[in-house]
Amino acid sequence: MFRFSKQFIKNFKHLAKKYRHIEEDFDRFLESFTNEHSHATTIQKNIFKARIKNSDKAKGKRGGYRTYYYTITDESVTFLIIYDKSETESIDEVVLDSIIAEID
Repeated sequence: MFRFSKQFIKNFKHLAKKYRHIEEDFDRFLESFTNEHSHATTIQKNIFKARIKNSDKAKGKRGGYRTYYYTITDESVTFLIIYDKSETESIDEVVLDSIIAEID
């Protein structure tokens, strides 16, 4: 089951204004989530960062989107934030902790 934080939804809407294929890109990511999760970077216990290809750019996953997500159980995944790699380098762990505190 996938859930989305308020911050994720806000950022997704912002990116959708700039990149018209973000919904398809994210849907492809969700369809192959099990495989994508195995390639994700562990940030903290139960917090992961994954790359998502941006089909509006010709840079593949490296220049695409980044998303942080939080796993409570194997069946429950909450997406915390999404951003364009070219706009933001990374997200501070304090910010992630505050987003998690809002959803718990």
